[in-house]
Amino acid sequence: MEGRKKRMLDLHQFSVPMAKIAVRSYMEALLTKKQESSITDAVFIVGQGKGSDDGKPVLLPAVVKLLLEEYRINASVDEFNMGRLRISKESLESFIERKSWKQ
Repeated sequence: MEGRKKRMLDLHQFSVPMAKIAVRSYMEALLTKKQESSITDAVFIVGQGKGSDDGKPVLLPAVVKLLLEEYRINASVDEFNMGRLRISKESLESFIERKSWKQ
């Protein structure tokens, strides 16, 4: 995925409820734009858990679960930065196609 355009959403200072709101807002914005030519990979910065009480990631599992359960999207942890989730352009385009078909 190196060299591909991507959009970043920095969530790592958010609480879990606020991060979920931001992700839902991002996903809904994709549906209202419907400009597939401008769709790029998405990167959600969720942090590695260094600021949490037990040092374990809090946002990462919550955002992964949200994307999978509500949007049927598999996000992958960035191999170079464990505090980032990536969603490929192709997965986002598939999501838009599924949702657009239902409308």
